[in-house]
Amino acid sequence: MAGRDAVPRGVSRRLLRIAVGVLQVQLLWSGGAGSARAEATPSFSVDDVRRAWASRQEKTPTLKLVWQTREFTPKGGLVPAQMRGKTVLRPPNPPMDRDAQYSRSLLVDRGKMRFINRGDYWDDEDKCYAPTQYTKVWDGKEERDLSQLLQKRDQWEGAIGTRAEDVLLLESFVPRVAMWPLDPVLSGLRLDNYQATDRTTEIDGHSCVLLRKVAGNEYLNELWVDPARDYLIVRMNTVEGSFVRERIDIKYQRDPEHSYYPAEWREVSMNSPERLCESGESKVSEHSFTPHLEPSDFQLEFPPHTLVIDKRGSQYARYLVLPDGNKRIVLDEESRAFIPRKTLMETEPGEALRPRASRWPWLVLLGALPLAVILLAVLRRRFAGNTR
Repeated sequence: MAGRDAVPRGVSRRLLRIAVGVLQVQLLWSGGAGSARAEATPSFSVDDVRRAWASRQEKTPTLKLVWQTREFTPKGGLVPAQMRGKTVLRPPNPPMDRDAQYSRSLLVDRGKMRFINRGDYWDDEDKCYAPTQYTKVWDGKEERDLSQLLQKRDQWEGAIGTRAEDVLLLESFVPRVAMWPLDPVLSGLRLDNYQATDRTTEIDGHSCVLLRKVAGNEYLNELWVDPARDYLIVRMNTVEGSFVRERIDIKYQRDPEHSYYPAEWREVSMNSPERLCESGESKVSEHSFTPHLEPSDFQLEFPPHTLVIDKRGSQYARYLVLPDGNKRIVLDEESRAFIPRKTLMETEPGEALRPRASRWPWLVLLGALPLAVILLAVLRRRFAGNTR
């Protein structure tokens, strides 16, 4: 974050991060209340937002974004949702403060999508972070995923599915929901349960109004939108009661020949009002509303050594991609037996499950043969002596 390299001597980076985390918590709780004002009735309607979003989406069928993300996770920050608020008797995840950087890109063309994420992720085998690339492609009918631990081909994994909701990834959520909030696949955001409110506030010099999603009597999601810029989403809050668990702030720039696009965004996720889960900052380094497109941009072929899970049937199927491109079916019994991938690559389906013929009879026979020869020689000598 800004100013991190100018830390005075004697002040640890951890203390600085804690200070930044406390500041973020304060921001989450304040919600811009200092500049908020109330109106008698909402100055806009949900239909106003829907029409503006639909018009902007229609004018932006294609977009390419490249951005870099810096994320900070404190020691033990990644607590499972079901364990929040409870005493967690397990090794902290991550085991130490983690400051990570990622390079990400998103290409969209009329609902089709390709997302690539590069960075260091946890290698459970070597117990360390290792360079990894994750690719997801949606061609409008089918989604494909490929996870590559770049230094270990025997751990590459792929998946094929037809469920549109599988396209949704947190790492690419902000640009997708910012540009195509009504798209049922790219965003998943629904305005049906949102209500316009009379609350307004100023965010980065823009007067914004509030949409709230209601579930029963409890507000779950808040969207601060800017009416002067086609109701762009500039802030998203996820609320539990009076506690803001997650917050996203988005800054936009305008392309001179096209429309606004998300240029920077900050995300903060909390385990409790006092405990940070994760925080991240992203900044776009490249954008294009008219990128050069190839049919292969939305196709994904799995490289050799990849273990693929095919989710398109009523039951999942697994196979390995062989060096010649053919598929080696992996039986459920082989998966449950945890047979090494190298063994599977070198055998036919089911072969690795068959009991191997024991070598002991041959070893015993080979070991007994010299003894038999010696015994025969001794007997011959005794027989020869007796005949004399």
